[in-house]
Amino acid sequence: MPKYLEQRRRLWYAVLDVPKPLRQAIGKRRFVQSLETDSLHEAESVVQPIIHGWKLEISGARGLSPPPQLTKLQGGLSSPQLSKLQSNLAMVRGYAKGLKAEGLSIDEIKYQQWGVAVDVAQGPDNMGEGGDGGALLEAVKVAHGDKLLLVEHIEGFISSLGNTSKTNDIMRTNLHRFTKRFTFPEDATRSKVIDWVGKELGDKLNLSLPTKRRVISNCSGFWDYLERVEGLTLEPPFTKVLPTTSKKTKASVRGKRRAIRPTDYHHLLANCPKDDQVLYDLIVLGAHTGCRIEELCSLQLAQVRADRIEIADAKSEAGWRTIPLHRDVRKTVSRCVGGRDEGYLLTGLSLNKYGDRSNAIGKRFGRLKAALGYDKTYVFHSLRRGFATQLENATVSHNLSARLMGHELGDQTFGGYSDGVVFDGLLKAIEQISWQVSAEMKS
Repeated sequence: MPKYLEQRRRLWYAVLDVPKPLRQAIGKRRFVQSLETDSLHEAESVVQPIIHGWKLEISGARGLSPPPQLTKLQGGLSSPQLSKLQSNLAMVRGYAKGLKAEGLSIDEIKYQQWGVAVDVAQGPDNMGEGGDGGALLEAVKVAHGDKLLLVEHIEGFISSLGNTSKTNDIMRTNLHRFTKRFTFPEDATRSKVIDWVGKELGDKLNLSLPTKRRVISNCSGFWDYLERVEGLTLEPPFTKVLPTTSKKTKASVRGKRRAIRPTDYHHLLANCPKDDQVLYDLIVLGAHTGCRIEELCSLQLAQVRADRIEIADAKSEAGWRTIPLHRDVRKTVSRCVGGRDEGYLLTGLSLNKYGDRSNAIGKRFGRLKAALGYDKTYVFHSLRRGFATQLENATVSHNLSARLMGHELGDQTFGGYSDGVVFDGLLKAIEQISWQVSAEMKS
């Protein structure tokens, strides 16, 4: 069995016996903490900081200064190696807990730990703030609230928002990218953020401009949270760190998502697996409603009527809309309803970990189009693009098209004052959609 590790019901636990003479002072005979993993490799990678903290608590219970090998970090803060800094913090906090058990006040604990860190920093093996003692000084500042370690506050920020699990995971990824580059708020100057956006988000990750905007928006919200909750007083470093427009290249133009044409639509339907009626119906519905895949997969029968559907689970307020049923899709909808009064319009779809019913069938669509030779520029959303293309070519007005597709109306006249378009107007507009292959297309 690896040292300091114990497996219980598949999960690994950190364990350390307390010396018998100190059990009464510490209040336990053994330290035990779940590492929340069944991987031995992961357990071995995270157990040492916990053991260090416990050993410092034992040292505190003895009334001894922490051993030198536990006081110093291996390395420093020359790069944002968060695991090293967190290990040092575990030592400092564990030792502080032991001193508190002795009856020392917070100020006395801080004074003592500060003194130890200064002594180490001024030792013969250190180079002032850049050495191991300098790193220990940083850990003491963080442990006693004089400095913010950014990564420690990510979960608090996310839990304060009330977003969906999927949105939380995306935000968590973006913020960890930020805190991997910037350990403390002081590190994130505007010039360095601009450099990070260009080199990390741009050159290395090749993120699109809209995705970069989302990353910076997450970071800006995180900074606002630190100002409100943690008392951060530094100016946000995110002003004008992004270009206003993305530079178009041949690669970016080639990689732009494309619209499904009538010939593509019939090609997909003709080759849809015979035993996958739900996928077939989804393609037909997407082509004739212009809906996003998640809107259709989450559509409840309570939102379906003989002549229309009501989208009430959209990305934005504008997306909550009424869509008349095109004449060519009413039989499909009627068959999907099948005399039922409740449940989803499309049955038999499974939920992923985010409660999304569109994930698995979206992958089935991806396998279908890939098998037919369509590249990554063609996705289910390409049906929505084809829907929009047909509305434009039929000279349907911009405001009618926006109402059908659930887009914001930016102008004050229609977007601010109008109460919407009557149903007959929407029906007349959607009937302009035709997926019939014309003679010109066949040639």
